[in-house]
Amino acid sequence: MIKPLLNAITNYYRTEVEQYPMLNEVLDALTAATIPPAISPDPKPVIRHLDGLNQDRPTSPTKPIMDEFLAVARNLPWSQTYGYLKVLDQDYLDNYGYIRLIGPDSIVPHPDLRVGIGLWGPNLNYPMHHHEAEELYHILYGQPEFRTDTTDFTTHSIGDAIHHRPWMPHAQRFGDTPTVLLYAWTGQVSADAELLESA
Repeated sequence: MIKPLLNAITNYYRTEVEQYPMLNEVLDALTAATIPPAISPDPKPVIRHLDGLNQDRPTSPTKPIMDEFLAVARNLPWSQTYGYLKVLDQDYLDNYGYIRLIGPDSIVPHPDLRVGIGLWGPNLNYPMHHHEAEELYHILYGQPEFRTDTTDFTTHSIGDAIHHRPWMPHAQRFGDTPTVLLYAWTGQVSADAELLESA
């Protein structure tokens, strides 16, 4: 079910690896990934935002990833960060979730990295947070804003990459449309992100 999606991510990351060397390790894991014979869906309220994402999507190098994601997204297990469940309000929790494709507790288990896709509804504020892992985002849909503890919010578009070093505090704001982000973590990936401020 997810093999075409992983293939699309692999093909895209091959075009990005020279700029982002962390992807060498990720590409090795993607190439070696063994897909389980069955994947049990676990939907979250956020999947209602999948409706309409096929409309007005520009052609871009990330489009094959988005196409394959939309083809299977409703049939995959959706997750939320455990530490957020008692901290963020219900409106936020009803409007975000992500698919753990590769990594600890993921569809394809891997102890040393994470790859997945997250979906956020419109007009959310993702508070400042950090994690020990090195992180690379690619925007698949939307025009989110990102900032760090030393930079102001900057708007990004489909295909843009946003890189965070280990422990770099960062925050996001999401605009009038849903946002879909491809993410990769390397390094210390066993611990989830921790919030540094409230929503």
